[in-house]
Amino acid sequence: MDSSVRWSADFGAATSAKAGGYSRRCQPGDPKTTDRRRLLADRNEYIAYLETHVERANGAALEAESAAAELRQLRIRMDGLEESSRSIARTVDSVQAQSSHASEHGLASRQEVQEQLQLLEGRTHRLEQRVSEGQTTAEAEIARLRNEVSLAVQELGQRLDERVQALKDRLDDRVQALQSIHDDGTSLIIREAQSTCVRLADDALGASEASQRKVDELTRQVETSKRRLDDFVSQTEAGLEALSADVIGVRAQLAGLTAATSAASADSAEAAVPTTTHTAGVRSSSIGPDSFTDGVADQVERRLAGRLGQQVLQLSNVLRRVVQSQASLSQQLSARQPVTTSTSASNLLAEADYAELSSGSYYTSPQAGNGVTNDVRRTAVDELYRELRQLEASTGACRTRRA
Repeated sequence: MDSSVRWSADFGAATSAKAGGYSRRCQPGDPKTTDRRRLLADRNEYIAYLETHVERANGAALEAESAAAELRQLRIRMDGLEESSRSIARTVDSVQAQSSHASEHGLASRQEVQEQLQLLEGRTHRLEQRVSEGQTTAEAEIARLRNEVSLAVQELGQRLDERVQALKDRLDDRVQALQSIHDDGTSLIIREAQSTCVRLADDALGASEASQRKVDELTRQVETSKRRLDDFVSQTEAGLEALSADVIGVRAQLAGLTAATSAASADSAEAAVPTTTHTAGVRSSSIGPDSFTDGVADQVERRLAGRLGQQVLQLSNVLRRVVQSQASLSQQLSARQPVTTSTSASNLLAEADYAELSSGSYYTSPQAGNGVTNDVRRTAVDELYRELRQLEASTGACRTRRA
């Protein structure tokens, strides 16, 4: 570039000198005028002068050729730079298309996750409704069982009173009949009959008191079961609240993932501008967040589905146990009533026989039937308590693992 500038300056000077002529290069009074006059007078010096200028012209021509070669090289470099700029422009266009595609995929995945969250919220709402319905049904069944037990206790008390009154009437009749006989054997039989009747009356009162105590115990057990059911419902509600908190946390994580995905796509677009070799890296980075978002969504869905399924299973087990206990209680009550009626009939048939009256067979059979019924009922209640304790232990273990 410096040689071309120098050649242009020399060429301009030569052109201006040629235009002015050899004898008119300088104005009159110039100190070189004597030398020029001498050159005009001396032919050899003039030839030497011309040779010098020819050499300078040849040097200028060589410099012009080198400058032309450099210009051709510059043009080749400019063409290469234009080609590289066009390739860079194509790379930028492809990166922009990939970033737009990645953003569309991110938006689609975000919409899918939002739809899944809405579905989970709907399922949670339905689960809460089912829990409330189950609680209402359990309370209604407990109230019905309490009413049935109270009615059964009242009927049992009335029957015992009727039997005691019948025994007293029969005893009075026998006493009045035996008082007409005035011998020692008759008096002894009367005393034995009186003692037997008193013993039977005491046994009947004791049986009624034991039945009342068992009914009270059953009532307390039912109330305890109700309280435990309320505690389980409160624990279920707490679990649902924790589930809602997890859903909110998942939403926050999803928002952070969306922001990180957009930032990563922007950074990858900026990093892909220098060379075309980074296009594959950008493509892999644009594909990574999409698969990562899908994995997070699947993990959240499995986690929530596991918790919801476990809570629904626990609630269904509790309701099944409550229904089974209610069915067993109703069967026991229905089985106890025929035993009582059959016992009353046997007592009425044994009214004429004093020996059978003194043996107490009419009392032995209901006591045995009530004992078997109470054992079955107590076994069912104990089984229900064990199930409730296991359910509480499993709920506490789940809560500990979650904490």
